[in-house]
Amino acid sequence: MDFRDKLIEAGITFSDISLRPQKSNLKSRLDPDTFCYLTKKIKLAVPIISANMDTVTESKMAIVMARYGGIGVIHRNMNIEEQVREVLKVKSAEEALIRSPYTLFPENLVWQARELLAEKQIDSVLIIDKGKKLLGLVTKYELAKAESSELIKKYMLPRKDLIVAESAGKFLAEKDARAIAEKIFAKQRLLGKLPFIDKKGKLMALLIKKDLFKSALYPSAIKDDFGRLRVGAAIGVGEDSLLRARALIGAGADVLVLDVAHGHGLKPMEVTKLIRRHLPNCELIVGNVATQEAVRDYAHLDVSAIKVGIGPGATCSTRIVAGAGVPQVSAVLECAREAEKHKIPIIADGGIRFPRDVSIAIACGASTVMIGTLFAGTDESPGDIIDDNGRLVKVVRGMSSLNVNLGIKGDNFIKAELKDMIQPEGITGHVPYRGPLIRILGALVSGLRSGMTYAGAATIKDLQKYSPRKFTRMSQAAWEESKPHDVEII
Repeated sequence: MDFRDKLIEAGITFSDISLRPQKSNLKSRLDPDTFCYLTKKIKLAVPIISANMDTVTESKMAIVMARYGGIGVIHRNMNIEEQVREVLKVKSAEEALIRSPYTLFPENLVWQARELLAEKQIDSVLIIDKGKKLLGLVTKYELAKAESSELIKKYMLPRKDLIVAESAGKFLAEKDARAIAEKIFAKQRLLGKLPFIDKKGKLMALLIKKDLFKSALYPSAIKDDFGRLRVGAAIGVGEDSLLRARALIGAGADVLVLDVAHGHGLKPMEVTKLIRRHLPNCELIVGNVATQEAVRDYAHLDVSAIKVGIGPGATCSTRIVAGAGVPQVSAVLECAREAEKHKIPIIADGGIRFPRDVSIAIACGASTVMIGTLFAGTDESPGDIIDDNGRLVKVVRGMSSLNVNLGIKGDNFIKAELKDMIQPEGITGHVPYRGPLIRILGALVSGLRSGMTYAGAATIKDLQKYSPRKFTRMSQAAWEESKPHDVEII
């Protein structure tokens, strides 16, 4: 008998089990490799995703998540244009090789150049002709005393006075550009920017020196083929779902997350087919589900990953309001076993309260975990720090809470005079202010590495492997014993 059957039928969650220590050949807690697959194509350095909640993930959170090896999913509780802007902020945060740098023509006026420099917060701009041939560069220093109505070509540093790099091919790979730039910057220590041109002198890209330093500072950063940080973006099942999806992919989103409370329904499956029909090459995560039947149905729709979790989140009240859901460990075990047959990664979404829970979720078969409330109190989450009678807190709310429902659906309810009949399946509350994200993320990754050493797992794949003596069931007394006890913590 498959040991998972008993655990699935028992309806258990993270505090009901622990990992059984196994013989380990790992010499240090730094030895385990935490690389994993978010989707069939996208790898992460750490198996952690920040949730697409409007009190958790916008561009600031997503940037830091990607720098430290995870990924953030921009929430959809905003209009399409706003969400696109958030995605663009992430994609441009560390764009070492800028393939569409800001440019002007020689015929532009000084006031136009000043306006561009101020708006984009840059100190120089490249000058090109109508055929994109690089002609020169103008800086804010040359324009400082110029008349606003003058042509910028009067103050332009000509191409012959610039240090540029020439690309041999039509396509300039980011790693090749880095290698070239590092050699040139080593010789030209005062040089801050390096334009790349093709054999005909056409501008191809621009590489900025400070972005090379950022890459060295964050060696685990997850980036796309163009050297930009990776980011996900959420979509729903509304009338604008395809329009939003196209706009987000166009802005550079690496993965779309079709996110609804009950993913195993006709509407989200129809939207999945729609997205697959019109955007066949995009990475598409769907959820949330909690059963093997849902995983099987979505596997036939060629999704990239499946998000598991109905009711485990700290701000979710679905199980209390609707009476529906599956305890998270049982749900992940059931869904991961089915997903393994179809080679589809599973994301355990919700219920993560302690570092140990990350290890257990992955040991149950998940490839990654999604975290909301734990991250909501950090500097990088949206919202202000509030003084609550001397205690610093931030606001967190479930995406099915009353406030969110009124924001997304309020007009329809008001028109139908049904506003008072909204029954939220989430809450709004305070969480302690926790400082910078890296404190929480670092603790989770450290706990995962420790769990992997106890399990004798050198890789995430090792931790996921089936084993009949993998877990120990715990009573409530055992759970209390697991925590620090009988002392006053100082």
